[in-house]
Amino acid sequence: EVIRALVRKHGVDVECRDDKGATALHSAATSGNAESVSELVGIHSADIEAFDNDGFTAIHHASNQGKDSCLERLIRLRGDVNAGLCPQDATVATPGATPLHLAAMNGKTSTVLLLIRHGAQVEKRDSSGWTALLYADYCKQRDCVVAMLQPDDPDVCAEQLRLLAELLQSPVRTTRERATQVLEYVATVPEFFGAINSYVAANPLMLDTT
Repeated sequence: EVIRALVRKHGVDVECRDDKGATALHSAATSGNAESVSELVGIHSADIEAFDNDGFTAIHHASNQGKDSCLERLIRLRGDVNAGLCPQDATVATPGATPLHLAAMNGKTSTVLLLIRHGAQVEKRDSSGWTALLYADYCKQRDCVVAMLQPDDPDVCAEQLRLLAELLQSPVRTTRERATQVLEYVATVPEFFGAINSYVAANPLMLDTT
């Protein structure tokens, strides 16, 4: 409400930044204020793709905090669900990380599913070559691992297994090790037994990479 009042009544520039490079839209997204997001973008034309000093857009902030209603509003306003964290001048976050990476590593399962439903690309990698699935496993966010593999959707699950098989061939040792650990984990989850058996039967060479 303070943000909206400053813009409405006092004519504060919506692109004005604080010492962290955050605009009013970044702040609204972080706090989950969906009404402020709608007003800032829809009425005052705030830049929905603006980066702060850490390389975050408003969608990154909403995803990082699990603010789903705010995230849905940003998506409807044409925010990019696959935007990578800006590599230039980013001071904290990993360059190239998408909103899905952030939601996954923070255990925001409903946010992960929301992003995927709106077209987030599960195969996207950050500058370290890691997908959101690898981060979910690394951060021990098991619910997010299961959510992204989607055992109830054979096509999605098969695509994720294919991607894991591809990551097993990565030239980066840590990526190979993490992909192996994800596979070792899902192999213990009964919901995945059928999908794994079907995938291995169709792709027997996968066994040579584990």
